[in-house]
Order: sequence, then C-alpha cells, then structure tokens
Amino acid sequence: MRAFIHFLIGAVLFVLLLAVAMFLATSAFSTEHWNLLLDLMRSRRLDVIYGAGAVVLLIALFMLTGVRKRKDESVITFQNEGGSVSISVRALQESLARLISEFAAVLDLRPKVCGTSDSLQVELDVKVRSGAQIPELCRLLQNRVKESIQGELGLMEVKAVKVNIREIVATPPEKTRSQAPDEAVEWEASIRP
Repeated sequence: MRAFIHFLIGAVLFVLLLAVAMFLATSAFSTEHWNLLLDLMRSRRLDVIYGAGAVVLLIALFMLTGVRKRKDESVITFQNEGGSVSISVRALQESLARLISEFAAVLDLRPKVCGTSDSLQVELDVKVRSGAQIPELCRLLQNRVKESIQGELGLMEVKAVKVNIREIVATPPEKTRSQAPDEAVEWEASIRP
C-alpha cells in the first residue's frame, strides 16, 4: 500500500511539475504572456502561496513514503571462551533448511527459530512423502536439528524442536523397465484390426 501511495504522489508531482514547466516555457517566449503571468501571481498572492505550500507538502510526502524501514535482523548471541558470537536467525534457519538433503522422505522443510538468552526453540514445518514412518522421521529430524545447532554451530541448548507435518504427498508408483514393453505391445494390439 505504501508503494502505491508513493507511486501516486510521484505521478501527481510529475504531471504538476510538467504542466508548470510547459506553462513557464511558453510564457517565456512571449513578453505579453510573461507579464500576464506575473500580474496574475501578484493579484492572487494567497493562491500562489497555497499552491507552493501544496507542492512542498507533496514533495515531503513523496520523500517520506519513499523511505523504507530497515528491518532489524534478529540475532542469537552466546558466549564462548573467546568472547561473544552472534548468528542471525535467518542464517540459522537457512542452515537448518539444508538438512532436507539428509532425509529422502522429506520434500519440504521450513524452520522457524526463536531464541532466548540461554536456549533456542525450533519449529519445523515439514512436507513428507506418503509411506514415511512419521514418528521415526520426526525423532530423527529432532535429533539432527539438535546436533546441528549444538555441534556444528556451537550454539547453546535447544529447549525444544517441534515438528509439524503440514502435508503428506502421495508419490505415484514408478514404472519399471519391464512394464514399458508390455504396455507398448498392448497398445499395438489395440490399434490393429
């Protein structure tokens, strides 16, 4: 919505400034038009002041709507023997998302990490293949997430790893090479008289 308002104000300013520039350019070529413009501005000073104020206000609004807030990136900070270490939550989530390559039954893995001063909570939204042993898969995922956070990243204690199975996807049975020629023979037989 903010981008739309910014665009709209910018378009109005562009059209307004273009009209003023064209009017001033055409007035500059004719002394009579130029004097008429100056007389009009003298006789309607209050209108000119309001118009200039409106243009300044539009410019200020345009600039304010164009300013974007910088998102403060959440970090997890912990102490080790060498000092303090900070890891962004986004980097930690990306690291955990790469664990998908270790689990054939997992089709999609979206981690969410929440940290406190002394522990982490991880929530995994998972899409799995049908036929997967879900309780065993969840236990393995939980253990692997804890190992990754504590061992590989050197972070603090993992308070909880919650696994949410969001979708179980049925996988079509794969055809073997021995089935393909039989189907070709059946197809040929069905088109011959």
